Amino acid sequence: RLNREYADRITIYPEFHQQVTYEALRVCHAVRKEQDVHIRQRMIAEIFVSGMYKRMITNVRS
Repeated sequence: RLNREYADRITIYPEFHQQVTYEALRVCHAVRKEQDVHIRQRMIAEIFVSGMYKRMITNVRS
């Protein structure tokens, strides 16, 4: 909600996308490195339940 209310007032700089992408990679690496299979599955489920994967995909730049 906060993002929608202020979207027209805040300039989105290219660096923002880079930061989100960087953080998304950190999350992916943390999941990959998790030793416990059950915890890894819970982490993956949380990524999808929270909608984090949508933000990750939206901010991907080539």
